[in-house]
Amino acid sequence: PVPDSALVDSIVPRPSAPATTKISPVSLIVDAKFESDWKRYTERAISESHNKFYGIDDSIRFRNLNNKQTLDSVLFRQFKANVGLSLNEEFNKVLKFGFVPYFAFDLKSYHYTDGKMLYSQMDEVFLKENKINTDDYTDSMGYIGRPLWAENQPLKMGIGANLSKHSGSHFFYDILGEYYFLDEKKTGSSFLLAGSVSTLFDIKGKMPVSVEGHFSLENKCPDYFEDFYYSNYLSWNNDFDNKREMKISGDIKLPKIGLSGSVGYVNLGNYIYFDKFGMPKQSSDAQNVFYVKVREDLKLWWLRWNNEICYQATSDDYVLPLPSFSWYSNFFIQTPSIFKKSLTMQIGVDCRYYSKYYAQGYMPATGMFCSQNDKEYGGYPLLNAYASAKLKILKMFVVWNHLNREMGNNRNYMASPGYPMSTSFVRMGISVEFDD
Repeated sequence: PVPDSALVDSIVPRPSAPATTKISPVSLIVDAKFESDWKRYTERAISESHNKFYGIDDSIRFRNLNNKQTLDSVLFRQFKANVGLSLNEEFNKVLKFGFVPYFAFDLKSYHYTDGKMLYSQMDEVFLKENKINTDDYTDSMGYIGRPLWAENQPLKMGIGANLSKHSGSHFFYDILGEYYFLDEKKTGSSFLLAGSVSTLFDIKGKMPVSVEGHFSLENKCPDYFEDFYYSNYLSWNNDFDNKREMKISGDIKLPKIGLSGSVGYVNLGNYIYFDKFGMPKQSSDAQNVFYVKVREDLKLWWLRWNNEICYQATSDDYVLPLPSFSWYSNFFIQTPSIFKKSLTMQIGVDCRYYSKYYAQGYMPATGMFCSQNDKEYGGYPLLNAYASAKLKILKMFVVWNHLNREMGNNRNYMASPGYPMSTSFVRMGISVEFDD
């Protein structure tokens, strides 16, 4: 949230004196971000395929606004800022740590078209009773009258602090704590505690080793759209409890032999997911995820072979589906600088594979991924062939994406229900770098 780096001011030296650098012991930290996102889901005409997809034919599902066409709009805006002071590590000669206390401010704004949104099919009596001026606004879909927006502006304010040590040669740490005395649902219980510890050492002075440990514990309010939403197809009114998340992980790296690995555990309490109907649900049981990942980068002459293998286990395949096994492999030739050290080339093939699992489906009406347990997806390798070259200031590349799509009669390349992996195609490009 707030960087703990020192603010360095360079002082221009006098002609007769050597150059000097002055580092301020205290720095003012100001960090701000504004975000605006807008999503529209439209259907100019409703067909039988729409009815089948949304299950309109059964007596449970229905359209909330209009039976002939859909125009749903969602707008999200956020302004967040952190203001604090940084006690720089370089000036703490005794304990050698940096300290950054700060104030956090977060204002969100949610907008969506509600049930009073007007359509051109509305009769004249309705328009007159609601004092709608049909000349006021007509959009490309034929909607008459300015859409009314349901608005919510949750405010979040709190304090935080970062304690860190990045100097030295063997031991480093970074500890972050945040508490929000005012959160989105005014519970006063939102907080974040996170930290990392790392060390560097050599085995017999020949094998450098890096070891890192990470921990985080967070309690936060559900998103406003997880609690409240209204559209033509889907609507809900919830009062979910705060979500809790705990993460523990460790990493080890041996860069000299290109070997690295990590192991981690995640515990999610009051986890919110979207069921097969596209509706948000809160799990009463804690969701647990365990993973182990190993990466090895092999080098032999011009040959390179990078591999990353991951195993992960989830406690509930429906609520939080994950493939048990995934593998990434990249085999390529990396040439040194040739032709008077002006040309370098890289030619190879990479592969991405994951085991079968109940991949989530996509709900276009909300733009969210939804759980399903009808069919498993995966178990298909995706191969890409590529070549790239750099000749002084000129860079060139060509990629044959999904080259095994054309091999044999294999059509098992669906990524999720109704959505296949990318088809086979060729990409190429050229770029030129001009140096002053």
